[in-house]
Amino acid sequence: MEEKKRIAFVLRAAHNQIKLIVRKSLPKCEKGPKSQLQGGILGYLYHHQEQPVYQRDLEKEFRISRATATNTLQVMEREGLIVRKALDRDARLKRIQLTEEAYQGHRRIEAHMEMMDNCITKGMTKEEVAQLFRLLGKNGIQLHDFASGEDRSPVAPTGQYTPPKSIGNGYTFPNDLHGQEEIRAGVAQLADQVAVRLRRHGMKCQGVSLAIRDPNFRDISRQARLETPTDLARELTQAAMELADSCWNMSSPVRALTVTAIYLIPADEAGAQLDLFSAGQDAKRRRLERLENTMDVIRAKYGPGAIAPASAPRDPGQERHAPPPGGGK
Repeated sequence: MEEKKRIAFVLRAAHNQIKLIVRKSLPKCEKGPKSQLQGGILGYLYHHQEQPVYQRDLEKEFRISRATATNTLQVMEREGLIVRKALDRDARLKRIQLTEEAYQGHRRIEAHMEMMDNCITKGMTKEEVAQLFRLLGKNGIQLHDFASGEDRSPVAPTGQYTPPKSIGNGYTFPNDLHGQEEIRAGVAQLADQVAVRLRRHGMKCQGVSLAIRDPNFRDISRQARLETPTDLARELTQAAMELADSCWNMSSPVRALTVTAIYLIPADEAGAQLDLFSAGQDAKRRRLERLENTMDVIRAKYGPGAIAPASAPRDPGQERHAPPPGGGK
């Protein structure tokens, strides 16, 4: 099985390597920044020497409060890194500049960072470097917002329903699944739960994603588009099993599965597509939909374990006659 590479881990490894190189080769400065924020301010002042910089500019640039900016600048002034000069026309407005010693120290750091950039991009074309900046610039904003707990999506009024973009269910089995029959039983159980939630939201999916985890916690995932939008457990199971057959050795053990319905659209829109393109199968599909809707009603009245597809495993907490796949070994 091909091991899935995680972007976060690759970036983290690159970050650690860069940090190690910087620590070993960075020029020593008698008066240098004592924090990451101080270093950022020194860099900003270095690159904006030809224009006046005031405290409000730093607050906006680094997204910090007035109190944080004031305290940081006071410390930097005491350390001899910056000077603040009041304007003749307004003594309350003070221009911030680097001291000569801080300027020379940061100039050496800039030369060192230029060397680092050349090492990192060695062998890359100008187009590849530009693409790297575009990707990191776009995702850098996303990562910053995620780390800061910021959400730039429009504010929805209280009580307004927001339809889901995907619906999935995953399960880590108490014992590994072995063979196609047990894997199919696990997939059917999850697909049935996903189908119930799709109908509850009045949605149908136009694609299915399957994630498989082995006992060594290596993951593999695949997804595929569906010819016809669906909210039927039977069709979700079939699509997920086709993905499993295409990417997984059925003799290999499975520790966990996740089935996800993707590319969701409202059920009424899906109905219009069926009327146009699947008229011959419409009657059979409606019978299956009535059957699964009836199952939803029974579960709502008597509990989730009251009824399930024959291929799905029983939950031992709800049905004592059969354990989940792999659970009886």
